[in-house]
Amino acid sequence: MDTVHTCLSCLQVFSTQRVLKDHERCCLTHCPQQVVFPDPHKPEQCKLSFKSYCYEYPFDFYYVSDFESVIVKNQDETTNVVNTHQTAGLCLHRMIPHVQYQTPPITYFGPHAIEKFMEQIFVESEKRNEIMSVARPMMPLTDDEMADFDAATVCRNCRS
Repeated sequence: MDTVHTCLSCLQVFSTQRVLKDHERCCLTHCPQQVVFPDPHKPEQCKLSFKSYCYEYPFDFYYVSDFESVIVKNQDETTNVVNTHQTAGLCLHRMIPHVQYQTPPITYFGPHAIEKFMEQIFVESEKRNEIMSVARPMMPLTDDEMADFDAATVCRNCRS
C-alpha cells in the first residue's frame, strides 16, 4: 500500500510529503476543522433551520443544459490514455413560467458542440435582456394576497 500524508488541520490526504508541506502553508492559516454534533438532550440544537431567505423565491429565468459525448479510442500509443470523451451534442432549454416566452429545447448534434452552446447562450442572453428590459405594471393583488398583506406583522422574507 502506498504511503499517504494527511493534513492534521483539514484531514485532506496527499500522495507526497512535498505536496502536503505546500498545502500546509496555506491551510494552517485557518482554524482546524472539527465536527460538532448537536446535543440530543437539547431539542433546540437538533432543529434544522433555514436562514438564506433571499433564495426562497423562484427565478423567472433559468436554463437547463446537457452535453452528450462519444468515447473515442486514443490513437497515440505513447501515452497511458486509453479513450477520450469527445463532446458530440447538446441540449439547452429555457425554463420560464411565463407561457408567452416559453420555447422548445434547442438541440445540436455535431462538431464543435461547445462553441455552438456558447453561441446559443449569448443569443439567449440577448433575448432575456429584451424581455426583462420592458417595464410592466404590477398585477393587482388577489383577495388572498391582500388579506395576507393586511394581516402581516413581520416581513415574510427576513422574518423581522
